[in-house]
Amino acid sequence: MESKNKYFIGVKKSETEGAARSVASVPKINSNDLVSYEVYKWTPEKLLAIGEKELHFKNYEKSAQFYNELINRFPENKIVSDRVLFGAGVAAFETGKRFDWTEKHLSQLIKVYPKSEFYRGAKLWLALAHYNQGQHDKFLNTVEEFRLKYRNTEEWKILSRYYEDISYKIKK
Repeated sequence: MESKNKYFIGVKKSETEGAARSVASVPKINSNDLVSYEVYKWTPEKLLAIGEKELHFKNYEKSAQFYNELINRFPENKIVSDRVLFGAGVAAFETGKRFDWTEKHLSQLIKVYPKSEFYRGAKLWLALAHYNQGQHDKFLNTVEEFRLKYRNTEEWKILSRYYEDISYKIKK
């Protein structure tokens, strides 16, 4: 009876101390990982399809994770193009918290595809990511570059509306 009581006291004590028990054969799952690559073993095409679909439906976090997984796991695959890098950068930016991914993907696009149709757009989104990270000097340099080089573009039309306010606020 005495050993039985000691056992139950020990069990109650371990329960109150927060001892976590789990099944050893079941892998721990990161609830923030929406891709779960280790479980599903996605193909590059499937990762891209889901990333694009989620971006279309404005599920930015899921889209950003699928795009990022595609680019990190299959960097040499022909499917990773300027369009994919641009989509990945935009999705990451729109999450509001993955500006490092935005910077990584859009910088790669700018470096590898200087003649891309997404080049100026990538520079614009990258500048906005710099602004949101507090890197105001980099942001202003890009705005000035657009003002000098790309005055007749759609991107400048977007920036020019805010140019005076932005430069005034930052230079204060």
